Amino acid sequence: MNRSPIPAVRYLIPLALIVVTLPACDLIGMGDSEPVAIEVAQQADQLSDQADLMDATATRAATKAQQLKEAYDVLQKEADEAKAAWEAMDKQAKDLKIQAGELKKRADTLSKQAAAMSK
Repeated sequence: MNRSPIPAVRYLIPLALIVVTLPACDLIGMGDSEPVAIEVAQQADQLSDQADLMDATATRAATKAQQLKEAYDVLQKEADEAKAAWEAMDKQAKDLKIQAGELKKRADTLSKQAAAMSK
């Protein structure tokens, strides 16, 4: 079998480029890392402060949501009680209307009987 040396070269070229260019890269030296570290620390502090603010906001929102839920529960209980009272009054009004109709019929009957007696 006749193998070409070109596939091996394909892997050697990138490796050679890395070996040649790595020392030429502008890597952070011993003395240059302090300003970067300070900036990273400042950004970390800012992110921590933002996280604290977000946590405080989330806590306030959760507290407000709980207060609203409690207020809703109270209002719902009052609404349920009012509905029960309304339904009872509505039934009572219907019953009274039926009784009034029956009394009117009795009154009409008695009126007719009285008219018949007076003749």
